[in-house]
Amino acid sequence: MNNISAIALVQSWSTKEIYQGEITSDWQDPTIDMVLAYSGDWVTVGLPLIMENNSYQFIFPDAIENTLFSFNNGYNLESNLENGSGYWIRFDDMGGYSTLTGFEIEDLTLSISEDWNMISGISSEIFANAILDPSDIIVPNTIYSFDGGYALSEMIEPGKGYWLRSYSDGEITMTAGNSVRKVSDFVDRMGEANFIKFNNTKLYFGVEVPLEEIYSYSLPPKPPAGAFDVRFENDMIFANDYGTIDIM
Repeated sequence: MNNISAIALVQSWSTKEIYQGEITSDWQDPTIDMVLAYSGDWVTVGLPLIMENNSYQFIFPDAIENTLFSFNNGYNLESNLENGSGYWIRFDDMGGYSTLTGFEIEDLTLSISEDWNMISGISSEIFANAILDPSDIIVPNTIYSFDGGYALSEMIEPGKGYWLRSYSDGEITMTAGNSVRKVSDFVDRMGEANFIKFNNTKLYFGVEVPLEEIYSYSLPPKPPAGAFDVRFENDMIFANDYGTIDIM
């Protein structure tokens, strides 16, 4: 909401006196419409518009009741969504749709905590490595989406939720004016490794990783019960020579 004001000087025709008045005009940015489609079972979601009604039942009418969960050192049942936060929610096998009307989000600054965070983005798509991270707290190679399994994400799309790992507490910013993909100096140690693939998740073996880079090959916390998950038992995507695979 913005308030535009101006001063008007009005002279009376009969008395010739001059009166001062204020002209104000309240206006709102126009709303936009957005239709989002979600696959069946557990998915990660976010709220890409500013809306008066942020109840999950209003935003996700096709979702299974009481399945909206946030993350804060564990999963917490929620009723409402907040811009910038990521959530789990569950649909039946047919999936669902979300038809939204609200105000556009062009810039969003998030406070994140050390270790794993669930986040969501703005009203437009941006590259994951275009996130502004002035303190370099984002652990490289740890922005994950979920669709039948965890997978690294190159894009932050409206209405989806993402995992991100941080070295420390701090702030990051997403902005529509900074959506150009940056050149990353991250070296992927998995490039020459052998791998096996389960749904969207790749597990690698026969590779060495320097200790200081180990977090870059970690997986987010396991999803809620009933969702598919696969990982090495130490929550990593790789093993040196051998390892035990944990399938959920």
